[in-house]
Amino acid sequence: MTILGIETSTAVCSIGVVGPDGRTSERSVVEARIHSEKLLSLVREVCAESGIALQDLGGVAVSLGPGSFTGLRIGLSSAKGLCMALGKPIMGVPTFDAVARAALAEHPGASAVAILVDARQGDWYRGVYDRRPGNVTEREAVSVRPLDRSLIPADVPLVLTDAPERIGDMSGAECRHIHPYCRGAVVAALGRERLAAGRSSDLVTLEPAYLKEFVVRSPRPEAPVAR
Repeated sequence: MTILGIETSTAVCSIGVVGPDGRTSERSVVEARIHSEKLLSLVREVCAESGIALQDLGGVAVSLGPGSFTGLRIGLSSAKGLCMALGKPIMGVPTFDAVARAALAEHPGASAVAILVDARQGDWYRGVYDRRPGNVTEREAVSVRPLDRSLIPADVPLVLTDAPERIGDMSGAECRHIHPYCRGAVVAALGRERLAAGRSSDLVTLEPAYLKEFVVRSPRPEAPVAR
């Protein structure tokens, strides 16, 4: 069974597929505010490279957040549109689950990873994951917290963030940018596991995991021009 994965929770727009033999194909673009323009083009490219028609997909997995409000809405609405048109199941995948899986696969010596993403207005999305035999497990629920040194446990050797220049000196952990680990192919792999376990999502009620309220702020008034 081949699963399509969609990742749009950050400035990365990544589309991947995982085939029945475990082989993957992936296309990613890193540029803010281009997800709606690039997403379906990347879907076509990945499917063409894999030699699979959309109708032959077994389902679509989509990253649910936390992350960019706009990016998450675009990814989920696109995934729902594909599933409705094709009559395929949809699988919602927590963003940090996929990021942690990608990171610990690339860093086999790391026993755990902390993920910190700027949630604006002084808040940060934070998740911590441990490597277990044959698996990656969430140490505690992903939360929204203010930035301080307690966000990075002392026993965590690897940190992923969208602001390494701010986080890098907060601990002795290796600090890397999160973007290379936002991967559609990993979302697809986790989605396939969920589908195999009978854990597909409800197409109508599935929503992004925003974790905090979306606040619309009015622009500040311009200062009067001195004459």
